[in-house]
Amino acid sequence: MEQIKHIPFGIDDPYIKLQGIELSNDLYENEPLTVNFKVKMSGAGERAWVEWKTQSKNGKELAQFQYVDDDWAFWTCEMPEFAAGDTLSYRIFAGQGPTTAVGSQWHELKCKKWINSSDDFPILLNRANELLSLTDGENKYDIKLIIDIDNDEKFFGLGEHYEDFFLDEGERYCVVYNQYKVQKKRGYAPVPVLYSNKDFGIFMDTHFRTKFSLHENKLIIEVQTLGIPMTPENCKFIIWENTDTSEIIKDFYSIVNPILPPDWVWGPWLSANEWNSQKKIEKAIENSRKYDLPGKVVVIEAWSDEETFYIFNGAEYTPTKGENHLTLSDIKFKDPWPDPVSMMKKLKDAGMKLVLWQIPVLRHDSEISEQHKNDIEFADSNDYIVKNEKNEPYRIQKGTWFDHSRVIDFFNPEASEWWKSKRKYLVEELGVSGFKTDGGEHISGRYNHVYDEESVSSARNAYPEKYFKAAKEVAGKNGILFSRSGYTRTPTDSLFWVGDEDSTWEALKSNITAGLNVSVSGNPFWGWDIAGFSGDLPSVELYKNSLEIALFTPIFQFHSERPGDPHPSAERSPWNMAAVYSDDSIIDFYRNIVSLRMCLIPYISEQAAKTVNSGIPLTKPAIISNPEIKENLAYYFGEYFLVYPFEKPEKTPDGWLKFYESAEFKTVIYVKKDVIIPISLPENEDIYSPHWNYDKNALLITCGEKEAEKLLKTVSLDKIEKIGFASGEEVVSKSINWKNIND
Repeated sequence: MEQIKHIPFGIDDPYIKLQGIELSNDLYENEPLTVNFKVKMSGAGERAWVEWKTQSKNGKELAQFQYVDDDWAFWTCEMPEFAAGDTLSYRIFAGQGPTTAVGSQWHELKCKKWINSSDDFPILLNRANELLSLTDGENKYDIKLIIDIDNDEKFFGLGEHYEDFFLDEGERYCVVYNQYKVQKKRGYAPVPVLYSNKDFGIFMDTHFRTKFSLHENKLIIEVQTLGIPMTPENCKFIIWENTDTSEIIKDFYSIVNPILPPDWVWGPWLSANEWNSQKKIEKAIENSRKYDLPGKVVVIEAWSDEETFYIFNGAEYTPTKGENHLTLSDIKFKDPWPDPVSMMKKLKDAGMKLVLWQIPVLRHDSEISEQHKNDIEFADSNDYIVKNEKNEPYRIQKGTWFDHSRVIDFFNPEASEWWKSKRKYLVEELGVSGFKTDGGEHISGRYNHVYDEESVSSARNAYPEKYFKAAKEVAGKNGILFSRSGYTRTPTDSLFWVGDEDSTWEALKSNITAGLNVSVSGNPFWGWDIAGFSGDLPSVELYKNSLEIALFTPIFQFHSERPGDPHPSAERSPWNMAAVYSDDSIIDFYRNIVSLRMCLIPYISEQAAKTVNSGIPLTKPAIISNPEIKENLAYYFGEYFLVYPFEKPEKTPDGWLKFYESAEFKTVIYVKKDVIIPISLPENEDIYSPHWNYDKNALLITCGEKEAEKLLKTVSLDKIEKIGFASGEEVVSKSINWKNIND
C-alpha cells in the first residue's frame, strides 16, 4: 500500500490550492523550494523529512506537519536555495525514526533561472518590451513577455470569460477549465488571443497554459510549460501592430477557420434533461405542433445507458467483445426508448433534427454492465486511456464531475477510431444529425500523459480539439457538434454554448458577455440556455427578455438541468412555463419570437457565410468600431442589425431604423437603412406568424420603393416572390408594406 504521495505542484490548478499548500511552478535559482507531500496516518508515523543531493552537495531537511484529511497527513518541507544548472535529487521519508521510516522513490528537479532572450526571440514592437525565458542551461521552458501599455489602452479577447468585455487589471489564465456556474474569469473555452483599442494584437499559438497580467502600465504574458522544454513547434506567437482591430480579428479568423454549419441550426432548438424517454420526446414534438411553435432541433441528453454512452437506455443486446461494435440490428429496444426508428420518423415528419449527448469518458461505477466491462478492459489493454505518472489509467479527480472515471485518449489514432466505431450506427443507420459533445475539461496534472508520452501540460488545452475532431468525423459533413469546452481551433469542428448558468438576471448578462468574448476570439456560432438551465424556473419577465435577446444570437436553444421526473417540471419549454405560471400568454410570446426567428434564417445563413469567408464575427461588439457607444455589450448581428440587449440608447443611431423594441424591457434592435434583407415570409405576410419553412422567398428593403430600385439591381431575384418596404420612424417589424414581385 502506498504510504507517501508526493504533490510537488499541488494539483496543478491555477485557481485552486490545496489547504495550506502553495503552488510552486518550478525550482528557481536562489529561491527556496517547498516540497509538498502527504503521508498515510495509519502506517508512516509522526515524523517526516527530506534527504537531498546535487552534483556537489547533499543534506537533510525536516518537514512541517500541516493538516489531516481523510487519514492522510499533509506535510511541507522547506528546501535550501540552489544554483541554475543544479540537478536536485530528493527522497521523502516518514516514520518514528530512521529505523522505522518509509521512503519514497527519488524525485528529480533541475534548477532554472530567468534570462533575457531578446536575441533568441526577436520581436519587433514599436513600444518598449522585454522578453525573458526560463532555462536550466540546456533547454528553455517558460517565457515571459513584458510590454509597456498606454494609460488609456483597453484590452479584450482571451476567449470565454464572463465578467465583462474589456479586461480589468489582474491575472487571467488561458486553460480549459470546468467551472460549474458563476465562472467569472474561468472559462471552458479560453483562447490566448488579445486585442487592444490601440491597433495592437497578440496571439500565443501554443497549447501550454498561458497567463495574461494587466497592470497600470504593463502587460505581462507568460507561457507556462510546467516543466516541458519549449520548441519552435510547441510555442509560436503572432503580433499585430498599427493594424485596425477589426482587421486583426479578420486575420485571426483565418487562423481558426471556423466551420459553416447547415442552415437548420439557425432554427429554434428544444432540450430538457428530464426528457429521458421516447414518450417525453414525442410529447414535446406533439406540443410544438399543437401550439404551432416552430422548432428545428431536438437535443436529448438522457438517452443512453449512462455507461457506454452509445447504447439507448433499456436496450437489450448480446454483449460483444470490447474491440467490436454494435449495429442497429443487434439491438432490441425497450422502454424507455422502445422504438427510436419510429421516433426519428416523427421528428423528420415534423421537420426536426436530432442531436444526442456525448461525454469522452468511460464511466466508473460500483456495478457495471458486461458490455461496459468489456470496453474498459479492451481500452485499458490497448492504451486507449489517458495515463497517470505510473502509466496506469488516469482517473478524474475525486469530487468532480464523473470522478474516478477513465478518459478516452483521442491523441491515440487507434483509440479515436475505436471510439468512433461504437457510435457510427447512430448516424449511418438511425439518422442522428449530430452530437452535443459535453465535457472535454477532464484532464490535468503535468505528470499525467496522453499518447506518445505527451504531457497533459500541453494536452489539456489540445484535448477538446482532438475530441471534437473525432466526434465530427462520426457526425459527418452535414452533421454538427454542439460543445461547451474549446480552445483556439475547436470552431473548425463545432458550434458552441457558453456553459452552465442559473436562471437569474446576472447570469443572463454573463452569458451574453461570454458569447461576445468568444465571438471576437474566432468562435462565431454560439448560444446559451435561454433564461438559464439551473435553479428555480425563471420568472416570466426573465424568460421573455431572454427570448428577445436570443432571437438575435447565433444559436437559439432552451434547456434545463434537472434530470429524471422532477415535480414540478423544470422544463424551460413555453408550454411548461405557461402551465406553472397559469399564463398562456407565454406561449403566444414564444410563438411570436420563434416565428420571427424562422423568417430571419435566410439572413442569418447569408451572414454566417460572410463570417466564415471574411472573418467578421456574426455577433461583433459594436464598441470595437464605435468607441462612443456607451454599452459595452451592444453588438451587430451580421451587417444589418444592431442589438442593444440591456440598455436602450437615448435616440436611434444615425443611419438605423428601429426594428424590434421590447415592450417591457430595455432591449431594442435596430436595422440599417437602405439595405436588402433576405427572409422567409409566411403566406399571410405576417413575420410574427408561425412559419415552419425557412426557404428564402422574400426581400425586406429598409427604404421606400423609389429608393429601392437601385438596390434591387444588385441582387438576384431568383425564387423571390415578394418584396417588403419599410422606412420611417416606426418599429419596422410591425410596419412592412409587402408587394408581389410581379405587381
